[in-house]
Amino acid sequence: MLECKMYPATEIWDYLGVKSNEAAKRKLNRYGVVCFVNGSGETANINITAINNPFKLYCVFDMGFNPHNDFTKLRNYLFFLLGDEEYCWLPDEAMEAYMRRMGYTISRQTIAKYRERLESLDYIAGGDFIYYRVYHDENDRQQYEVVEKEEYNWAWHLYWDKRNEGGDSRQAYAYMYSSFKGVPRKQAKPAKNGILKKELNYLMDLVSNSIFKEVSVSQ
Repeated sequence: MLECKMYPATEIWDYLGVKSNEAAKRKLNRYGVVCFVNGSGETANINITAINNPFKLYCVFDMGFNPHNDFTKLRNYLFFLLGDEEYCWLPDEAMEAYMRRMGYTISRQTIAKYRERLESLDYIAGGDFIYYRVYHDENDRQQYEVVEKEEYNWAWHLYWDKRNEGGDSRQAYAYMYSSFKGVPRKQAKPAKNGILKKELNYLMDLVSNSIFKEVSVSQ
């Protein structure tokens, strides 16, 4: 994580994946970082005096997110994941619906990509499973409902019983859906990793500061 201070040039080169002071300065400037180079070559120092978007900088260079991400969506997702104890235990479909109710649009596919990236970094770790059914209501809107593990297993038994009777996969699926009133799914609960508490707290500070700055500007 970069801070406003003096760094050896080679440390900044390694952080940014560049091989010269000019390339480092150009890349930092693209990410809203104000810096000055003192000296030349590998013996130079790079003095960082301002970081205008520390959240994006951290996400790209410390967490490895694609720089073309929608960082407002990522920030909003992290705000709920790290700060809302109800939200962090939900399956992806439920997270999507929860955020939509709160006025934030984000697809479950995007949520899954974010979660997988955080898991790969050990920022969150898969815990126990949550079991649920996914179905469409009378307005053809996708809904979810948490169920017990036994109900989840029962639904899949219905599917395989129908297959064993000679039904094809489509017939078995339709039978399971009708009887279970939805599709059975499960997902590991994303428990926040206590080992990385320092990093998680720093990330939450970046998220909160980004939201506060946006709110302050709009007022």
